[in-house]
Amino acid sequence: MNILLYLQDRIEKFKLPSEVSGSFSFDAQDNDNKLINVDAMNGSWVLYSTDDAKVIGPNNSYIENVKLIPNNFYVLEKETIKYLIYIEDKS
Repeated sequence: MNILLYLQDRIEKFKLPSEVSGSFSFDAQDNDNKLINVDAMNGSWVLYSTDDAKVIGPNNSYIENVKLIPNNFYVLEKETIKYLIYIEDKS
């Protein structure tokens, strides 16, 4: 499974292992703080909110976490900036 992070001037790609296990954090190469936080839960990858980066759910509300489903978009917010990520089911 791949995560594509859409930035203003580029798209960054992060790869999750095929075995759903562990916890991972990713961000743009020019940023030290982690934006994308993913954890293995019950055999699925889950995107979760932190104090710094929030997952936005229905009605623009913050949600604690969401199961990642291939071919879907998700929105994150960090420091009042919204980021779009896309989940693709490719190696």
